[in-house]
Amino acid sequence: MTVLGQIGVIARIAWQVAPLRSIVALLVTVVQPLAGALLAVSLRAILDAAAHRDIEGVMIAAILAAAAQGGIALGWSVATVQRVLVNQRVGERIDREVLLTIANTPTMDHLTDPKQLHDLELAQRGGQRMAAATWSVVTIGAALLQLVVTLALMSSVHPALAGMLVFVLPTLWSARTAVRHVLAGAAAAAIPDRAERALFDLAVEPTGWRETRNPRTAEFLRDRAAERHTEATGAAVTAEVRAAGAQAIGWAFFLIGWSSCLLLTCQLVLTGRATFGTLLLVATLAAQLRYNIVAVSSGLQGSAYGWAGLAAYQRIGAGRRTRSGGATPPGRLDDGIRLTAVDFAHQPGQEPVLRDINLHLPAGATVALVGAHGSGKTTLVDLLCGFRQPTSGQITIDGVPLQTLDSAAWRRRVVAAFQDYARFPFRVQHSVGVGDLPRVDDSAAVTAAIRAAGAAPVFDELPGGLGALLGTRFGDGRELSGGQWQRLALAKVFLRARPLLAVLDEPTAALDVHAEREVYTAYTEQARQNATAAGTVTLLVSHRFSTVQAADLIVMLDHGQVVEVGTHAELVSQDGRYAHLCRLQAASFRYPQLPYPTGHRTSCAS
Repeated sequence: MTVLGQIGVIARIAWQVAPLRSIVALLVTVVQPLAGALLAVSLRAILDAAAHRDIEGVMIAAILAAAAQGGIALGWSVATVQRVLVNQRVGERIDREVLLTIANTPTMDHLTDPKQLHDLELAQRGGQRMAAATWSVVTIGAALLQLVVTLALMSSVHPALAGMLVFVLPTLWSARTAVRHVLAGAAAAAIPDRAERALFDLAVEPTGWRETRNPRTAEFLRDRAAERHTEATGAAVTAEVRAAGAQAIGWAFFLIGWSSCLLLTCQLVLTGRATFGTLLLVATLAAQLRYNIVAVSSGLQGSAYGWAGLAAYQRIGAGRRTRSGGATPPGRLDDGIRLTAVDFAHQPGQEPVLRDINLHLPAGATVALVGAHGSGKTTLVDLLCGFRQPTSGQITIDGVPLQTLDSAAWRRRVVAAFQDYARFPFRVQHSVGVGDLPRVDDSAAVTAAIRAAGAAPVFDELPGGLGALLGTRFGDGRELSGGQWQRLALAKVFLRARPLLAVLDEPTAALDVHAEREVYTAYTEQARQNATAAGTVTLLVSHRFSTVQAADLIVMLDHGQVVEVGTHAELVSQDGRYAHLCRLQAASFRYPQLPYPTGHRTSCAS
């Protein structure tokens, strides 16, 4: 989008949220340069009238000068206040849109790609900077207008004084070059700065606190953070030095031009071709030129940061726009989900994480996905949820390509519980209710989901019931253990009604074997109800073979490829990799030092 297009975006929002303030700020900003010219002319008139003892002329010129000075001071105050208020309202609107856009971005690529992460940092909480960028352009325009008026007045004294333009242009060029250096430095410092903040968070977050208390670990984190800080600071300082050098060259040109203009005017006065008032006029106009250049320089820097943020916001939003308005997912599944020749690599040219995946997940089936760490299970789940798109191949939902479906509509038909679940620091009602937002305030449904997920013991212990605040970051809440948080996270899954795809991706890692079996038993019943209501495909991802034996279909992944598919009995009878791993795990359960609840059995006999 061109600069005019970007200005149009901000101007449209400003007109929507603060039309009167926008008009006042615009008029004052545009008219204010004329007050500066009037001040210079009035000062010349005062001195010339005084030289001729023209009292009336002095009084009139003094009134005009006072009015001009008042217009400059008052205009600056009015314009500044109105711009700040307009920027605040426009910024709030843009920030909300940025957050909504990020939340609705179809894939998670923006969370793993350094360039897109930089875009996020530029766009987040940058609404006021984006709004200020438009006013910076207006300010630059007003300063350039005043520059033209100033040069016209100076040339009226002597044509040679218009040559000041020759010395002003290098100064403006240096201001633009300085801004480019600063922006380049900010871009170079972005990654090490983000790394330093991540290391700092690692040192202070409660989840890693116990490990970082080791003195040598703390020193290691400190040293790594210091290295990243040095790298980021070095890039920023280098950019600032280059910017200062460019500006110094520009101001040197301006000083030469300013001195030359004053010397020429003095010569005109001494030879009787100009008055002392004219000398004051030229001196005042030359001083205003300096302020004009400063205004242009500040405007360039402010607009550059704002445009960078706005461009980043538009790049982030582009991904969302390409997927909105697609086909609507079916009301229920009849055939199921098919993957045909699906490959996936994180970056072009990298080794694929998944290779030639061909699968049919039948409607209404419970499918278990097993394999060692790094086999590609979570990546496959991301593809099915629509968080990532295949590098090649196709995923279809009842024959309709997943990439053609409206991403938001598909997400509303997907429910998932992940190992790295989110801990929402809300009250219990909303912490669980986010699992199905249309029912976020349905107390009966939330309570039923909590009990269905086996989280009733946690819930019953919380003072205040559904109104109990979870976590301690935003108030005097109740902090939970990892297992308690995980049970409430599972309740979000039980709240969603009639999903087309339900995923449990290692959701019981923080639970003991007995609690895990309770969860999977409860969810098996939930899966049956979903299958009857919507033909739901239920996908279980687990390392524990005891939890997947009852699945209708088991898919074995190894190094990103499907190596075995079948029921538990079929795979055990094939005596392949699944059977081998199943026997190894069953043997570990028989170790005397690993007791399990009475009645727990893992049958992997061929």
